[in-house]
Amino acid sequence: MPSETTPNPLPPELTGKYELRGTLGSGAMGVVFEALDRNIERRVAIKVVQRPAVDDTEAQDAHARFRREAQAAGRLAHPNIVGVYDYGENDSCAWIVMELVEGGTLKSYFDRDERFPLPEIVRLMNQILGALAYSHARGVVHRDIKPANIMLSPDGTGGMMVKIADFGIARIENSSMTQVGTVMGTPSYMAPEQLRGETVDSRADLWAAGVVLYQLLTAEKPFPGGYTAVLHKALNTEAAPPSQLSVTAPRAFDQVMVRALAKRPADRFTTAADFAVAVRAAASEPADASGMLVRGDDATVVTTTGATMAPAMPDSFVAAATPPSPAATPRKGLPLAALGGVAAAAVLALAWFGMAPDRAPPAAPGMAPTALVPPVPAPAAPDFAAAARAIAALPCALVAAVPSESGLRLSGLSRRDNEPALRQALAAARVLDSAVQGQVESFDGPFCAVLDQLRSRAAGAPAGGLVGTMPLQKGDLVRFDLTMPDRAGQLAVTYLLSSGQVAHIVAPQPMVAGARQRFGEPAPGFEGWVVDEPFGTDLLVALVSDRPLYAAPRPMVERTEAWLAALAGALGQAEAQGNKVAALALVVPTREAR
Repeated sequence: MPSETTPNPLPPELTGKYELRGTLGSGAMGVVFEALDRNIERRVAIKVVQRPAVDDTEAQDAHARFRREAQAAGRLAHPNIVGVYDYGENDSCAWIVMELVEGGTLKSYFDRDERFPLPEIVRLMNQILGALAYSHARGVVHRDIKPANIMLSPDGTGGMMVKIADFGIARIENSSMTQVGTVMGTPSYMAPEQLRGETVDSRADLWAAGVVLYQLLTAEKPFPGGYTAVLHKALNTEAAPPSQLSVTAPRAFDQVMVRALAKRPADRFTTAADFAVAVRAAASEPADASGMLVRGDDATVVTTTGATMAPAMPDSFVAAATPPSPAATPRKGLPLAALGGVAAAAVLALAWFGMAPDRAPPAAPGMAPTALVPPVPAPAAPDFAAAARAIAALPCALVAAVPSESGLRLSGLSRRDNEPALRQALAAARVLDSAVQGQVESFDGPFCAVLDQLRSRAAGAPAGGLVGTMPLQKGDLVRFDLTMPDRAGQLAVTYLLSSGQVAHIVAPQPMVAGARQRFGEPAPGFEGWVVDEPFGTDLLVALVSDRPLYAAPRPMVERTEAWLAALAGALGQAEAQGNKVAALALVVPTREAR
């Protein structure tokens, strides 16, 4: 108990009724206290969060989720759902008074590699699905069922009682709390329609419950790996049958998982009660050990998104404003000599263009010329502006060409077979190697449609680069540094996979002029964007606009074609409204191993 001189951290409205007993935990959303309800001698948990500033949009959204948790759970009174007793707000904070659950989460059991016998798995799933059947019947879809939100407490008989917690992103039917295009949740447990930002219903919770059942049976996730791997697998591949991963999983569960993890909601169980019936029936089937394989020892890589997605890039990338270090690792691409550099450092030479010398060789010693040679006209001055225009118009490229009185600075990205056209543009404008600096990276990959939409928007883009050694290998983090141009604007980052999907990993956010920020470093609640299959050449696109580019939020993941159609419309609208848009593209090479 606090002393008389220690300020009571509970809101003053609660101090008369509740006696503070201690702190249960704290995080970005606030603090959870243990307290005693003096009136009825009941121990409770009190979650307290600070009221956000009016102009802090992200914090206001988090506060709305906090209120939604109270509203959703307050409608429910079920033995397997954490009870909510009270909610309140004042000028400085808000709070929820709720049931105090003794015990840990299912995630803590998984983290310790603890396994459950089949009868206990059936008991736990019956309770989970019973709670979901109850909430769904009352119009509440949880939308974030996962082991961290499933609490387990001793039931007095040697078993465990489920308590589902955290209805903070729940959807309540007949409300306007959610909208299509808004994606929230934990990717490893999100149904395909939820990942795509589509409207979800109770069948999204059944998908998540299916993922939990798969882990209980096999100690593995059905779609393991890093951020990109989870997106790709959940949308495009089928999970391995549980009987192939665990000798204790009856074969009958293979068909249960096929239906629980069906890509189309219509192919899943209709209700949680139907799912529970199938679980009990599968458990009654005798296990057939023939053909079962013991699971391997490979650890599952766990990644989350703070939805900022979270959903972070390589040291080998040289920003447009920074000349490459002499000690830097050589890169694939088109290196261009620094302006005024010594001859030994020059990469572009006259022979590079196939040009002839502009003067005759000297006569041999002792020989006089037979005729007077007319003076050679002075060569025409280089046209840096013309070269910049020609380079900016190259197809399948996003190159910033900045002319000055004495030279041309290049930076950006271009398809590898554009090199002859780039050389021709420089030669046609009489631009020699000594007047060019910077670096253009060449690439091979399926991203021409994206670059063609953006190719005139390289000027005024943020500067930046990947962090790490290229190519990134399995298990590496995708991290990157971005520096805003000399103007404020809305920054958004999209990650394009070679498999044909895009993930919006940094939601549009305001940034001040010249601000520099690293993205992708792990933080509480965000383990980073972990590289995983499919491997190959990916692309990261950072967009800066004067005002928000899209009228509504984009799904966290979608097909490239859908995003390109939306991007084309948004760019056209921006053009009509005078909303300046600039883009930076970075190649992200990934491999299973270097």
